[in-house]
Amino acid sequence: MNQDLDFKSLKVCILAGGDSAERDVSLNSAEAICDGLTQLGHRTSLFDSATVPLEKLATATEIASADVVFIALHGGAGENGAVQRVLENENITFTGSDSAASALAIDKPRTKAIAQELDIPTPKCIEFSASDESSDLPQKILTELGLPLILKPADGGSTVGLTLVREQSQISEGLKLLAKHCKTGMAEEFVSGRELTVAVFDGEPFEVVEIKPNSELYDYHAKYTKGGSEYFCPASVDSSVRARISAYAQSIYRRLGCAGLSRVDYILDENGVTQFLEINTIPGMTDLSLAPMSAKGFGISFTDLLQRALLSASSTKKERR
Repeated sequence: MNQDLDFKSLKVCILAGGDSAERDVSLNSAEAICDGLTQLGHRTSLFDSATVPLEKLATATEIASADVVFIALHGGAGENGAVQRVLENENITFTGSDSAASALAIDKPRTKAIAQELDIPTPKCIEFSASDESSDLPQKILTELGLPLILKPADGGSTVGLTLVREQSQISEGLKLLAKHCKTGMAEEFVSGRELTVAVFDGEPFEVVEIKPNSELYDYHAKYTKGGSEYFCPASVDSSVRARISAYAQSIYRRLGCAGLSRVDYILDENGVTQFLEINTIPGMTDLSLAPMSAKGFGISFTDLLQRALLSASSTKKERR
């Protein structure tokens, strides 16, 4: 990026849509981002990545001519590092983490293993091929984890394909659902407790948010339906828990090599243990999204967060060279 560019009036292409199961959430995020950047005086356009093959993405006029590409893709190639790699190869400035950090962060079992290396508690899990139809897989999952447990994609978000299994008979149906949404699945111990999350921007944790779903599970409906959940920012937790959540988030963010905005999710279990669940390198930016809520609790408005993302994209590109 030209250092002489006026950061008050950039040409920004918002990359959204795609063909993942989270397409609709991505388009909603992109609309909010577009509105916010327009308010700031930037020249914006929205580009649906599903309209061109991945290898041709960087040649699209809207992307090639942009000062900054604002990635608002969720799941799939937009979050697993594939899109980032294409943009890197063409020296195009984009928001968020680079291809290596994105590929690592989307892999939930790997990030949980890294959390364990950092002495951060995380529920036990096992990984498997979602197309595995062997008759002994349900029993293997049950033997290793017991009940209840969670079945979910190992490389997806928005709780798409997630099943809470309380009875052995539910495992087979949960595995069939997984096979529709991903190539690699995971089974994870179900930990009962309080849902907490914190956004991190360029290594700085924001405010801790608590999510209270109006159902047993914080699933897709609870996330994206108005009234499906209640949110509390700041979360009503003591200072030691807040400090621990922030420290854990900072450690994982830095270890993965993330940049820009990410969000780290936890369960505060019934014994008071803060358990890491996952990190999201392209968190949602809708009116129900948690990362902007975490930033707002820290005193950072939505538009300020967007402006910071553009500034971070420029500085991160310099570091990549």
